Amino acid sequence: MVDGSREDGQFVLVNSRLVDPKGGPEVRVEWRLIRQGGGFRVADVVIEGVSMSVTQRQEYASVIQSGGGEVKALIKALNDRMARLKSSNS
Repeated sequence: MVDGSREDGQFVLVNSRLVDPKGGPEVRVEWRLIRQGGGFRVADVVIEGVSMSVTQRQEYASVIQSGGGEVKALIKALNDRMARLKSSNS
């Protein structure tokens, strides 16, 4: 259910709620959209106040740190994840 939208600098913020038809708790979701090529692209999703882009950035930083500060550790982890996804879709 979309509750509304507003502009915030370069972003358009769309506020919504996921409603459980069985009466469970609603989940607040904010979509951060950016204009691109005559349309919009999702730049971030904030679920119950938690930014997915910030969470992902922290995860990437952790992988790099545990890999001795080397970006190649992140590249390997991403490649491994892609290989697992491809094999699970086969």
